[in-house]
Amino acid sequence: MQGYVVFWDPPGPIRRKRLEDLAAENGLEKYVPRIPAKGNVVRRALSQAAKGLRKRNIHFEYVPKNGDDDMYLRVRFFLVDRNHEDVDMHKESILSFNTETYLSFVFPPGLVSDVVNSLVCKNIDNILGISSASDVTKVMKSATDALHLIPLRKRGSIYFCPAEKSLQLKPISDFTSGAGGDFVYISVEVPDDRVKDGMADFVEKTLEDIRGRAIKVSQQAALNHCLEDLDDLRTRRNVYEAVLGGLKATIDQEIEDVENIVQGRIAGEPPTAGETFSNDNDDDDDDDGDGNE
Repeated sequence: MQGYVVFWDPPGPIRRKRLEDLAAENGLEKYVPRIPAKGNVVRRALSQAAKGLRKRNIHFEYVPKNGDDDMYLRVRFFLVDRNHEDVDMHKESILSFNTETYLSFVFPPGLVSDVVNSLVCKNIDNILGISSASDVTKVMKSATDALHLIPLRKRGSIYFCPAEKSLQLKPISDFTSGAGGDFVYISVEVPDDRVKDGMADFVEKTLEDIRGRAIKVSQQAALNHCLEDLDDLRTRRNVYEAVLGGLKATIDQEIEDVENIVQGRIAGEPPTAGETFSNDNDDDDDDDGDGNE
């Protein structure tokens, strides 16, 4: 099958403005991740600062809201001893963050508040002004997903793009290189069996993911998203239909089986014994308190 072998070296963090400009220049602006909601920016900054604060024996806890006031997020910071047992009530501060302006009011000022401000405020600035390497990669990944690439290796990293999608590879390449990464695509003739095997692996992994999500969630929006992913899989199957042969009927049946599970969940049916699924591969964030992701 004629097409392109595609692989890339993702870029690192860049300024948020630069990310938005590069995406707009290459028609990829719809793939730029949104900035978190303002209240979540503060919480994310606090989460990133937690490790750095603990190294200084500073811990924090959220203060319950006062009535219906959602504009302020109040946090109590306090010093503990090295065994994390005795709280020094003379060395604590209450910080009140305005979630609209990100300005904070500290009472009383002192050692704890100085350390907190230096870490948390730095992280807020980073979240608003710097896009992480993950954010940049999300743009690339979303853009390439729209081209219906399939992996040529079980562990990914090398992909096949159909020839009819080739004109859309250059904007992704220009975006990636502008962000400091490398995106390579090479015109090749890939054996049909290799493409077929890649599609089979992709379908298997994608259906496992969709089935697992359908079993674990019950929200209508999440289940609708499962149906959208199944429709995308059907579109991808059509793109590679010429090389699938008898595999097409198998893929159609597997998609239909998973769709029945999703529709059953939408109708309120509980998952059956044969639909149990577990996912132990969740990645934990390892924030180091410096605001870099």
